[in-house]
Formats: sequence, structure tokens, C-alpha cells
Amino acid sequence: MLRRSGFVPSAVRSSGARPSGAWPSGAWPSGALVGAVLLACVAAPAMAAPNYLADANRLLAKGDVRAALIQLRNAVRTDPKNGRAQYELGLLDLQFGDGVAAETQARAALAAGADARLANELLARAFLAQRRYAALLREMPANQTDPAVRAVVLVGRGYAQMATQQHDAAAASFAEAAKLAPKSPDPLLGQARLALLSHDAPTAVQRLDGVLAINPKQIDALVLKAQILRGSGHAKEALVLLDRAVAAAPGAPGPLTERASTYLNLGQDAAAKTDLAQVLKVLPGNIQATYLEAVLAAKAQDWRAADADLQKVSIAMATIPRAYYLQAIVKFKLGQVQQAIEAASRYNAHNPGDPAGAKLLAQIALSQNDAAPVIAVLAPFAASGHADAQMEDMLGRAYVRAGRPDDAVEAFQRAATLAPRDAAIRTRLAATRLGLGQEGAAIGDLEQSLKLAPDQAYAGQALVFAELASGKTDAATAALARLRAAQGNTPAIGNLDGMLKLAELDLPGARTAFEAVVKQQPDFMPAQMNLAKVAAMQGDGAESARVLAGILARQPGYAPAVSATINGLLRQGNVDAATSVLQKARAAAPTNANFTAALADLDTRTGHPERALALLAPDAAHPTSNPVLLSARARAEIAMKNLSAARDTLQALVAAQPDSTEARRQLIAVLIDAKDYEAARQVVSAGLARTPQNLQLLEYYLQIDFADGGLKRSLATADRLHSQLLTFVPAAGLRGDAYMLARQPQDAATAYQAALQANPSPYLVGRLATAQAAAGQAPAAMQTVQDWTTKHPQDLVLVQTLASMQISAGDWDHAEATLKAVLAKQPHDAVALNNLAWVYQHKGDPQAETLAQQAYVLSSSSGQTADTLGWILTKQGQAAKGLPLLRQANDELPTDPSIAFHLAVALKDTGQRDAAVSLLHKLVADKAAFQEKAQAQQLLSTLSKS
Repeated sequence: MLRRSGFVPSAVRSSGARPSGAWPSGAWPSGALVGAVLLACVAAPAMAAPNYLADANRLLAKGDVRAALIQLRNAVRTDPKNGRAQYELGLLDLQFGDGVAAETQARAALAAGADARLANELLARAFLAQRRYAALLREMPANQTDPAVRAVVLVGRGYAQMATQQHDAAAASFAEAAKLAPKSPDPLLGQARLALLSHDAPTAVQRLDGVLAINPKQIDALVLKAQILRGSGHAKEALVLLDRAVAAAPGAPGPLTERASTYLNLGQDAAAKTDLAQVLKVLPGNIQATYLEAVLAAKAQDWRAADADLQKVSIAMATIPRAYYLQAIVKFKLGQVQQAIEAASRYNAHNPGDPAGAKLLAQIALSQNDAAPVIAVLAPFAASGHADAQMEDMLGRAYVRAGRPDDAVEAFQRAATLAPRDAAIRTRLAATRLGLGQEGAAIGDLEQSLKLAPDQAYAGQALVFAELASGKTDAATAALARLRAAQGNTPAIGNLDGMLKLAELDLPGARTAFEAVVKQQPDFMPAQMNLAKVAAMQGDGAESARVLAGILARQPGYAPAVSATINGLLRQGNVDAATSVLQKARAAAPTNANFTAALADLDTRTGHPERALALLAPDAAHPTSNPVLLSARARAEIAMKNLSAARDTLQALVAAQPDSTEARRQLIAVLIDAKDYEAARQVVSAGLARTPQNLQLLEYYLQIDFADGGLKRSLATADRLHSQLLTFVPAAGLRGDAYMLARQPQDAATAYQAALQANPSPYLVGRLATAQAAAGQAPAAMQTVQDWTTKHPQDLVLVQTLASMQISAGDWDHAEATLKAVLAKQPHDAVALNNLAWVYQHKGDPQAETLAQQAYVLSSSSGQTADTLGWILTKQGQAAKGLPLLRQANDELPTDPSIAFHLAVALKDTGQRDAAVSLLHKLVADKAAFQEKAQAQQLLSTLSKS
């Protein structure tokens, strides 16, 4: 006889545990298995039905379920009226997850006069497997006269009532069934499952023990009790019960998959793999076993195998408790970030109170600098007081990225309270406070952080520069001395000493400090790079190139040195040498797609796109789906005027990065060039389906329709899009955008003005001012921004915009007042400090140098701050000090003619007339206009005469 496991309501999953007496209802036999069964049915030798039955039971005892199924089908084919054979086949169909076939066999068994109790039980289970709860309750009323039949029908009704949330009715059905069949385990098993719905594990265990007292080999009871034990941290005790269940039903997938899951819980991966292989041999599509194989692959960091397994169970992901969680991890590891975010979001939607899911989503979003999902998922935990230190820390980082520093400080403070010995959190709190101008508190946090972890390079550097940014040079020097005492004279300390001297514009001292570090530890690359920078600032290009060459000799793939070297070579017009550097970098780091793309782009820019395409041919290290390489390939194809190929490449890029607006922009541009406007619209529509309030995509829509139908069509599109997005304020400005596309700024200004009156917003203020300026109405543009900022002084972006407009107009007094208002709220805003220094320079205020140096310290890699400070020093008669800064600015912004002019003046003032003349010749010969071009021509004329 087949071993009967009792009722298995596979749809009832409230406890999070899979009922396991039968195989999962979603696991259907594969097409290959069905074909094998049918072939065997045709080819099997003639045999009497009872013999087929006996053979099937023998095969089941050996665990050969596949062969048993064949013999049962043979039995039914031989004797279609054999009710026992129909029942046995239906039972096995049910275990294969084929509820429809099981229902057919159950009805046939009843018609053939099979045991009414067994046949009705099979019918009820078939209904449950198909989730046809209403049909069961309708077609199987509890009015049978035979107590045994009535008992099994009541158990089936109890499970259907559980699934439809009729818990009181289910309890009554199970209780009555228990009275009618006191020796049956099935009513007790139903009561156990019902108790688990109420999270009453003790009662569930009590009922399960009652089941096992009646039948020690009852599979469902063994498995369900094992699940409860494992869930309460008793995995070893659970394993004992699962061993009994597997022995009682050899080859049954339910016990095997549960045992495999328990093995995974215990870290016994090899044993888990063996059980899963046994299940999947019989049922290749078994959902639970395939999912557990994905878990095994993920543990082995075989992310592609894990992803393939998860794709097989995609239709059942919502029924597997942590499937979306695992998928999020796997997709993230594969670099498929958007899919990872979607999976993590689905997991959080199903499990809103699970902190692990919230943290996972936050970590993925933070990796993309996307603050909104982090805040959305973590803020509720923080508000309820249930966030731990890690969650508060991530929330603080998200607030920083979202431009909410006050909220960030509060989150970091909570994190520091929860984890008082975490130095990194304390450092991040300090950095945020520095941004708010809270130097005193920030310095205290940094000092505390360094007490917890004295060897922190970043915290030490931040402490030194916090003091320096506050204008406390002595305090910065003292902080460095304390660090040296705590950490020793390490390369990091020596490098920091050089950076401090560089910030103080002591270039000889900085160079000496960096040289000492390089001598102490030649492989300390930060000091090497700083040494090259200082040499370049001092005008010693040969030494800078030598240092960079030394770095690349040791590490040809060291990206900062590669970038600095090829930039210098290209400025000199030495394309061959730049190509050689990139080729060596690519050979040293073959999986770094950036080097390959840079080399291809260099070929494209120098007129050899065919070489670029050959270089970009896909290989194992650089698959065709790599976005960096796809972009480079498209640029080469566009250069070759092969728009069809570029279109295919950019379509692949969009498929690889479906949420990348830039990828869509590139494809749209190619489609517009090809005049395939409808395809371009489809690209925009697909993007808007993912992010409906994507302003750039909305503007691309206007560009497409303008190219296709001119202003009239783009205006109609603007009105339609606005009507669809009434709550999205920027959409109100689309009509003005259409006029700007048509180069009609006055009409654009009128449209923006109307939109602004209906939808007051800083975005529309900025658009209106831009249109007014383009229409030659600079005073009106300034007044527009002035009116807004007067009412909204907290809108610092527009306040900064107003200051820039005032500077352009030479309104130094008002610009000074505006910038002081910014700095009152953000004392360490490098842009505001830099601009105020520029204003003071024009006003002859001696504070100019101090402010410019503060801005340079806060943003020393910015060409703008280096230019401002260098020009101020030069104008004050300190050209020797200003020249290195202007060299730095010119290196970092080589296409800015104003900076080049400032450099030429400094060269002239330091006696380097020939270098100044050479630079001025280039500036004057260039057709590009800039503010000081007349001065450059006059200076060149003067120097040429002399």
C-alpha cells in the first residue's frame, strides 16, 4: 500500500512553514518526465492491475517514485474501474503537485466504488491543492451518514475555512472530526496548524505530539514539529525528527527539502546538496528545492547560478518567505542594481517590520547615492525607536545625501548613543557638523573618535583640516602633532603633514614632506601623487612626469596616476604616449572596463573609430552588457556615421541600465538623427513608465516632437504632459521649455511667468530668470530671483544664483550682502567663500586672501578655488605665491581662457616672459570670447614690443 500522509493543505502558510506531507502544489512534473511516463505506459509488458499496484508499492518503498508513477498509470490503464488503483494514482498525482489530475482520479475512485473515506479524503486534498476552497465547501457538505467519511470531510472543510479566514468555523470542524474519529491523526494535525495561525506554538506542539502518539511515522506531524523546533533555534532536535520522516517516506520531496533546509541552517551544505539532488532528480521543477539550491549557490558566492535558480522559481517568489531577500542580494552582487532595489522593495512590502530587509534595501540604495528609498524605509524604524545603530548610521548618511544635514546630525547622534565605541559613526557625525559650521562640536567628535581608534587616517585628517578650515593654523599644527604622538611617524602622518603645508601654501615644505614619505615607503601612492602635484604647481613638469612614471612602473593600472599622466600628455598633443599608457594600464587590469573605454575613446577622438570597435569586441573580461563599453562602442559607431549599429548598441545599453536617463538620452539622440521619431518616443515612454516624474525624459519628449513637428507640436505635447502630471510642479514649465527650444525666450518667459503664478516654486523661478536673461532682460531676471529669495531666504541655491547674477553685473555691495547671508547658514560653503573672496578682491577688502584660502582648504582640488586664490595673490603683488595655484587651476580646467590669462599674468610678473607670450598667443588666436580677452591682447602687444 502507498503510505498515506494525511491532509496537506499546501496553501495554508501562515506560520511561514511549508506543510510537507505532499509535494508542493506548484511543483509540476517536467515535460521530459511526462513523456517518459507515457512512453512507459505504451511499452510496458502486459500485467494484471493488482500486480502493477504491488510493483508500485515495492518501488515506493525503495524511494523510486518515478517508476512507481509509471506502474500506477499502467494499473489504471489495465483496469480503468479499479478504484484502488485510481486512488493510489491520485495520491501520487497529488504528491507531484497535480491537483487537477488528483481530483480526476478521486472522482473516478468514488465512481468505481473505492473506499469512500479514502476517496473523499483524496478529493478534499485535491481541492485544497488547487486552492478551490469555495468549491470544497460547496461540493463536500458535512452531512454524510458514515462517521468515518464525515470526519475526513470535516477535516477538509476545516482547512478550507482556515484558508478563507473562518478560524472559528475551522476550529469547530476539527473538533467535531476529532470526536467522530478519535484515533485519526488528521483532526489533531489540523488543530496544530490552526494553533500556529495564532502563533500558539505550545498548543501546536501538544497536538502534534498527540498525532505522533497515534502514528509515530506520521510525516506531516514530524515535519511540522521539526519546523517549529528549527524556528525556535533547536535545529539539531529538528534534524532527528526529519530523519524519521525521510525514513518513513523514502524519496518524498517534502521531508527531504525540509531536511535540506535544516542542514543549511546547521551549516552542513554538502548534506543539504545531497537531499536536494534527490528531490530534483524526481521533480526538476520543485520550487522549494530549487530555491534552496539558490541559497547554496549564494553561500558559495556563485551568483550567476543562484540567479538562474531564482529565475526558475520566479512565479512562486511571493510564497517563499525570504526569496525576494535572497534575490536582492544576488542581483546586487551581479551589478544589476535596479533589479536588486526592486527585489528588496518587494521583500520589505511583504515584511514591513523586518529590520534585515530594511537594512538591505538601504545598503543597496546608498551604494547608488539614492537617499530617498533609504529614508523611506528607515525613518519609520527611527521614529518608533526600533532602529539599531547601523540603521541610524545609514539614515544619517542618506540625510547627508538628501541635503538634510540637521536631520543627519540627529540620526548620527542616535547612532553614536547606541554604539558609543564605533569610531566611524563618530567621524561621520563630525563631518556633518563641519558642514553645518559647528566646528567646536565637530572637533570634539573627531577627538573622541581618535580616542576610540587612534589609527584612523581619515578622522585624523579631518581633525587637522577642521582646525585649518576654522582659520586656526596653530590648532591644526597642534592636532597633527598629537596624531603623530598617537600613531607614530607613519606614511599617512607624513602625507598629512605635507597636505597641511600645501594648504598653507608652503610648497617647498610640502614637497620636502612628501619626498620624505616616498623615501620611507615608496609604495605609498597618496604621497607619490601629492609629490607629482606639488612639482607641477612649482612648474617642474619634468619632475612631476618622472614621479608619475615611477608610480606607473610599479602599478601600471593605478587609476589616479593613469588619469593624471594621460591628461598631461594629451595637453602636450602626445597622443601616442597617452595611448601607450592606456594600453599598459589595460594589460595590467584587464577587467577594468574604464581603461578599455578610455583607450577606445582616444582612438575615436583621433579619427580611428574602426580601431575602437575592434578593441571593444566582447570577450570574457568585458561582456557585451557592460554599460561603460557599450557607451564607448556607440560613440565609435556614431563617429563612423553608422547610426543603425549605434542604435542597436544603445538599445543594449538601455536594457542593461533601464533606469539610466543618460543611456536613454544617448539612444534618443541617435533616433532623432535617424528621424525615427516614433521609436524615440517609445524610448521616452518606457522610461516614464519606470519613473513618471523624470523631468529630463519629459524634456526629451519635447525635443523629439520639436524635431518632428516644430513648435506647434512640442507645445501640444507640453500641454498634454502637464495635464497628466498636474501634481508635478516642473511639468508646469514644459510650455516655456518648448518656446526655449524654438529660441523664443520672450514667449518662454511669458509661459514661465504664468506657470509660476499658478505653481510657486524655485524651479520655475530659475527657468523664468533664465528665459529673461536670454531675452536680454538681465535686470528683470535678477529681480525675479531677488523677489523669490526675499520671501524664501532659506532657498540657498537661488540665493547663490542671485549672488552670481550680482557679481556678473558688478554689483559688489549687494553680492557681498547676499553671500554673507549664505555663509551665516553654511559657514563652510566653499562656493560662497570663494565668491565672497572674489567680491572682496574687487572692493579692495584685505579679507579677500583669508576667505580665498579658506575656500581653497575646503576644496583644494577645485580649479576655481585655486584660480581665485592664485589671482588674488597675483593682483596683490604676490605672484610667486599665486603662480603655483594658477598652474594647478589651469591643469584642472585647461579649457577656461580666463584662468589661462591669469596664469599668463603671473608668469609675466615672475619674469617668465617667453612662457607668458606663448600662452597669450594661444588665447588671442582662439576665436572663443572671454571677459578678459581685450586685456590679453593688450598684454601680448605690450610684451611683444618689449
